[in-house]
Amino acid sequence: CPSLEKIITSKDNKRLISINNVLYDKSRNTLVRFPPNGNVANLKIPEWVDRFSSCSFEGNKNLKRIDIPNEKIKYIELSGLFPNKNLIVNCIKGSDVETWAKEGCLKITYEKTLNTFLNEVSDESRTTSI
Repeated sequence: CPSLEKIITSKDNKRLISINNVLYDKSRNTLVRFPPNGNVANLKIPEWVDRFSSCSFEGNKNLKRIDIPNEKIKYIELSGLFPNKNLIVNCIKGSDVETWAKEGCLKITYEKTLNTFLNEVSDESRTTSI
């Protein structure tokens, strides 16, 4: 349904859950569907998500940027995640998400990796001020 703006599930649904109008499986590991006509331009994928269902973002025209800070993403269906060639994907350099975004010819920006962050903290701790 291309005009879908919100996704709401029943509390009694045993398979699916809606959080902030986004549909997930009950375990919250899989993002099942983002509303195609949702009014969100920038979306940060929660850390608990490790896969995207086929067609999870299909038909979405309003999404401009998606932040995927999770290195453990196991599965992305390119046709579902990247329908918009103007979409900016913010991901961790060297991650599978980066590879999939490049295959989809998308614009990419990068999150700092954990190792980069730890190195910066280590460098700062060696500097003493009087």
